[in-house]
Amino acid sequence: MALSLVVAISCGFDGQSSAAWAQSAPPNRTLGFVVKDWSTAVYETKFIDECPAGLNISNDEYWWRSLTKQERSELTQDGFLTTLNRWFVARSRGPNGEDVCISPDLITDPPLLTVEGPTSFGINLDGNVDGSATPKTCAHENFISPTGEPGIDNQMYRLIGCIYGWRDQGQIEINANEMRRTSGLAMILIEITDVDDERNDDDVTVSFYRSIDQYALDSEGRVLPFSSYRVDTDVDGNVRYGDSLKGRIVDGVLTTESGDVQLPFYGNYNYMNPVIKDML
Repeated sequence: MALSLVVAISCGFDGQSSAAWAQSAPPNRTLGFVVKDWSTAVYETKFIDECPAGLNISNDEYWWRSLTKQERSELTQDGFLTTLNRWFVARSRGPNGEDVCISPDLITDPPLLTVEGPTSFGINLDGNVDGSATPKTCAHENFISPTGEPGIDNQMYRLIGCIYGWRDQGQIEINANEMRRTSGLAMILIEITDVDDERNDDDVTVSFYRSIDQYALDSEGRVLPFSSYRVDTDVDGNVRYGDSLKGRIVDGVLTTESGDVQLPFYGNYNYMNPVIKDML
């Protein structure tokens, strides 16, 4: 799995602009960030032109379409029982009532509708613009960025872009981001060291950690800036994560060199420790 990381650097305080603060700040300083949301780059047009066959229907709709009119009325309480509350019933639509989320091979649903549009957010991960195979990637069709940059590699978007839950205001990522914010589980910290100029610096080090604290929130549930978080360590004091990449800052935007990074992830009641391969 490849991931691109782009962080916009903006650090100012006490009424000072970022530029003025950067001029007076000492060299070799450290910047710290907390990841508030984890969202997939999904490009959307107003009339869903990227999905000419429409969006995929949900498991819930597959279920109630298989029912008789009377069964549908009874099991959904004439449509007043919410999708969430009938989820446990809807997923048990195997031949003998099996859970199709656990055993999807027991049923045959229509093929997944995927993105067919030419445009996507993202960056050129494999270094070519023609989509040809590389030592680490199969041949594939590249996208063009909204600003016209060719060679964009975002095959995750091709797969999930026509699934409503992954799109803007879709429940999958809204729910996952909210769960992280209220639980503090798998909170990712980013540390940037050796920063001489926060606007332009061609040699910095970017390290990734997990916090053991919850998010510091204001009275409206917004993440408070300039808060402190403790790094997760084992009983011997060794950092559990802590992978680092070399990076650079250009016009206030941080990018890193390619490398493997292990990150904690929590959302939708799932906890993982994925290794992001060739992360940029």
